[in-house]
Amino acid sequence: MFFKNAKWRASGTVLVLLWFCWLLSFLDRMVITVALPYIAEDFELTSTHQGLIISTFFMGYALFQIPGGMLADRFGFRKMTSIAVGFWSLFTMLTGLIFYYPLFLGVRFFFGLGEAPLPGSSYKAIATYYPKRLRGRMTSIQSTVNTLGPAFASILAAYFISVFGWRHLFVFLAIPGFVIAFLFYRLVRDQPKDNPRMSAEALEELEADEPTTDIAKPKAKASTIFKNSLVWKAGLVWVFL
Repeated sequence: MFFKNAKWRASGTVLVLLWFCWLLSFLDRMVITVALPYIAEDFELTSTHQGLIISTFFMGYALFQIPGGMLADRFGFRKMTSIAVGFWSLFTMLTGLIFYYPLFLGVRFFFGLGEAPLPGSSYKAIATYYPKRLRGRMTSIQSTVNTLGPAFASILAAYFISVFGWRHLFVFLAIPGFVIAFLFYRLVRDQPKDNPRMSAEALEELEADEPTTDIAKPKAKASTIFKNSLVWKAGLVWVFL
């Protein structure tokens, strides 16, 4: 729909780039599960040490989720997505270059920090480039990678490790990350009106979908957000997914 329909072709480009950002996100985080036995052998790790490798990623990922969304609001999803993908790709590469276990944990922690801004930035991008009537559909398309990514990660990791070794796997995965980070910054704009590829029809619908108003809206406080029962309900859903 977003390829054949010229009206939303520029928005479709944003969606495709976001899809590949998420694909890389899942690839980079999931291949560690296949590589871990080989890493444990090289570093002579116990089961506890291996568990810490997994946990440090999620510590960084959880810690920077909210700040990452706030930064996307302040500096724009274009910059934050590009920086995030480039940042975590750097630490994906470093994962394959570290020979000291404590440094390995630090690399995985910062890798988690790098991936954390992507959810907030990507959802903001979809809300910016698509009207309300299409946002659910586009978010669903983006979400297909949530299962395809882990499935593909296992196949890629198993093959690559068997041929080249686990260290080369992480170095290799960083390359498409740097490419996607560059393309996202080059092709995407924070405002559709600043994107030369946006059609006049799409801009007209987006503007009509979000009517402007001269009434100043008060800034939402963090305490107000956390008092909202919908936030807690949605959070519980994600806990049990």
